[in-house]
Amino acid sequence: MRQIYRKTGTEGSRHDPYEWEEITVVAGGPNGRRTTLRRGALGYERLLVNGVKVIEVFGEASLETVFREYSGVSLEEAERVCYMRSNSSIPEMGDTNP
Repeated sequence: MRQIYRKTGTEGSRHDPYEWEEITVVAGGPNGRRTTLRRGALGYERLLVNGVKVIEVFGEASLETVFREYSGVSLEEAERVCYMRSNSSIPEMGDTNP
């Protein structure tokens, strides 16, 4: 069983903040592998597995393939689950964007 979470926020200076998004897939229950793709401004992407940075890229490179290899779910599938959940009236437990 996999759990999928989406988290968004802003960071940077108050006069010029930028948005970021994280998609996390937890495989195998609460103690399973946690794969997180964090995307930010200017094409910044970072992949973490169990909180440890695996790789980060800037610009035109993308970590979608690497995300799928670690999580077992495509980024498109994970985003679709989060989108469907955000448009339902009953959010999943732990979802930061009900």
